[in-house]
Amino acid sequence: MGQFKFSRYNILFTVDGGNYVYNTLSTALAGLDHETFSAFKEKDVGKIKPDMIGVLLEQHFLVPIQDREVDEYLYFYNRTRFGKNSKSFALNFIPSYNCNLACPYCLQGHTKQAKNISQDEIDRILLFADRTLLYSREKDVPITAMYVHLYGGEPMLQKNALFSFADGISRIVKKYSCSVSFSMTSNLTLLDDEMIAFMAKYKIMTQVSIDGEKEDHDARRIFKNGNGTYDIIVNNLKKLRDNGLKDLVVIRLNIDEKNIVNAEKIMAAVHAYSVDVYFGFLASFKGYNDMFVEQCIAAELYPKIVGIQFNEIYKKYGYQIPQPFGKMIPCSLATENKYFVDCFLDVYKCELLLNNPTAKVGVIDENGKLVPNNNFYRQMRHSPEMFPECLKCTLLPLCAGGCAAKPYIASAKNDGLLDSKHCMFTESSLITYLSNYIRSIA
Repeated sequence: MGQFKFSRYNILFTVDGGNYVYNTLSTALAGLDHETFSAFKEKDVGKIKPDMIGVLLEQHFLVPIQDREVDEYLYFYNRTRFGKNSKSFALNFIPSYNCNLACPYCLQGHTKQAKNISQDEIDRILLFADRTLLYSREKDVPITAMYVHLYGGEPMLQKNALFSFADGISRIVKKYSCSVSFSMTSNLTLLDDEMIAFMAKYKIMTQVSIDGEKEDHDARRIFKNGNGTYDIIVNNLKKLRDNGLKDLVVIRLNIDEKNIVNAEKIMAAVHAYSVDVYFGFLASFKGYNDMFVEQCIAAELYPKIVGIQFNEIYKKYGYQIPQPFGKMIPCSLATENKYFVDCFLDVYKCELLLNNPTAKVGVIDENGKLVPNNNFYRQMRHSPEMFPECLKCTLLPLCAGGCAAKPYIASAKNDGLLDSKHCMFTESSLITYLSNYIRSIA
């Protein structure tokens, strides 16, 4: 038995009298009898029944004695961001930072530069897309799938820009025999027949947020004159449903300290308009939405809320219960072929950093070429390998060093160095998630 050892990524816990182990690297979850559970706790491989060795090895609860599990995760992490993702291209298009709303918690802050993209600038971004697909073929790693996201500001303020951009992308992907998927984030207050036809033409998966019941929503999702938007958004959701586009709508229900008690009522009011409705927590970002911080729910309470309150609502309304745990893939920040390009032709690697020029990674020049700056290389090398404490952590595969943008924003840095870790989990929060998951499937 000496040729095996217990995985460093095992998490042991007990729930409702049952004993369990979860492996953060393989994401396997298993129930254990008392004898085997004791062997895991005591780290005594000799107490494991011989007939269990095979399955425990298969699920990564046991590993060969010489196994380097940290290297295994880092291989997965780097292969995903530089290998697997090399064959896909995610292009996020921001035609303007302008918005017709004045939401107090806006992650882009309340200072938005009033510039709209020109056709010449659109053409340069399209040329960038064309060059990217062409170059992928020249280096014999052809991009076969493109993901285009329309973002802002409020993208529907720039209808003509959206139409021109989507038409151009459609021509480019056809030229290179590449698939394309379109999506959009919108407040949905500007929906009209042209936009409905546009969404239908390109099958644009569109996300909209609802911030509570009408009274709560109208206190936050407001026009610049202070008027609420609830009725307009709900009426537009009805239009999309009546036009057969319900499958193209994603509704995010924003939850905070004030409206959480009405979570089910919020769901009940809008669930008929989408096949994909989910709860999301509003976050505070220092310097961006300080006035909203007192309404944000503390991160340590997420597991309890998600596992107990929200899961029952998801089940009642026929939605799949999200699993808030699993192996972390690299985010767009340090991943090949993922870009955010705005109306200034500035290029970013993270949506949280948009409209923050100190963090941009380059510009698109007049020839449609990405001209990177030093930030590009700094951000592309971001990895949990930068943080020795992360490499020693049992939760590494769930966190991968966490979000680099959040500590950058919180510290009000302006040097472009995203060199801080951000712990996303604690072992106790993971066990709470897992316990509630087990109860939900019992």
